[in-house]
Amino acid sequence: MILEGILNVLFSAADSLFSILPDVSWDVDSGVFTAFFDILRMVGYLLPMSTVIAILRIVIVINAFKIGVSIVKTVWDLIPFL
Repeated sequence: MILEGILNVLFSAADSLFSILPDVSWDVDSGVFTAFFDILRMVGYLLPMSTVIAILRIVIVINAFKIGVSIVKTVWDLIPFL
């Protein structure tokens, strides 16, 4: 409950700071995105997507593991009595 109260105070302060900022409108030509998605559809048609997705998942898991190991090693080095 204490942590929730602290987080509510922090988020309300951040919300009030963001309310000061003006609204931004984006005018983007959607033709660029349409061409990009057409290229992605063609690549998805030519490549076996189940294999590509499996490869991407393996790459993401390996990188996440490396990041986790480096965080553990950094915390381990920061503890002075170990």
